[in-house]
Amino acid sequence: MTCPKHCWRTDDNYVAFSDIKPASKYHYLIIPKQHISDAKSLVPEQKTLVEDLVRIAKQILEQTGADLSDVRFGFHWPPFHSISHLHLHAIAPASQMGFISRGIFKPDSWWFVTWSEVLATNPEVPACPDFLRRVSGLSGKQWVWNGLNSA
Repeated sequence: MTCPKHCWRTDDNYVAFSDIKPASKYHYLIIPKQHISDAKSLVPEQKTLVEDLVRIAKQILEQTGADLSDVRFGFHWPPFHSISHLHLHAIAPASQMGFISRGIFKPDSWWFVTWSEVLATNPEVPACPDFLRRVSGLSGKQWVWNGLNSA
């Protein structure tokens, strides 16, 4: 399969293309072909998949001339996403995003989580970023997605 003009990569497992509403000069979406609805649905066994998404994003940013010291990688956290298929946003230069884009892609907010927060999840609790544990006051097995303390 060949990539159309806006597509930067396609293989058996992933596809990457330019965002139709770029938040900065370089804005790419890296997507696994395996259906995963969102970052909240990730399980610890999919850590390599997230690492692959970031590796591909870095390769594309380097290939297109972006400065890797000024990037933002992350996922929209449900219910604050418009597409129910996991996709990593790779944005550079992050420092040149407009006011609205800085809000939409605010790192480790309730609606946008960095890839490192997703990877920092407790292996016993699938896809619960540490920042959510910190703000909730819950930890470990106490966390449940309906917001109730199970302890």
